[in-house]
Amino acid sequence: MENPYSIALAEVDTILSYTDKSILEKIPNSFKQFVKANKQKGYELSIESNVPLKQQKISKETKLILALLYRDYICDKDERKKLIEIENKQKEIIEKQKHDKFDIVFKNKNQKVNKIEENTNFEEEKQLVEVTTKDKWYKTIMNKLKELLHLKK
Repeated sequence: MENPYSIALAEVDTILSYTDKSILEKIPNSFKQFVKANKQKGYELSIESNVPLKQQKISKETKLILALLYRDYICDKDERKKLIEIENKQKEIIEKQKHDKFDIVFKNKNQKVNKIEENTNFEEEKQLVEVTTKDKWYKTIMNKLKELLHLKK
């Protein structure tokens, strides 16, 4: 089974081999060594030098790694701030969508729970809660056994 990240690292290594030296100097050697050590051996990506990178057939993981490389090492500070702001706004939008989606689910569940609670005997539940919160489980069992055997607590 092929690991998509080792394939992505092989693709990144191939792309970096076509990259200008001035850009490569901005990327830490430790990252380049990490890529070489963890890429899938024997995987070859064919890059067409006359086709822009956006039009190359590379994996989604490769695009993400390249985007992180650009944001963290290649672009200037002002552009990095803008990219981080855009990323944070996108995260907020996604979180809001998740909240809205699951808020509906939780509201429906809470309504069902409220209906169940309305139909149950509150005193019985209260006694059960009191017993379970007062004693440890093993003490509760011992007390019940003592009651069955008519022993004093």
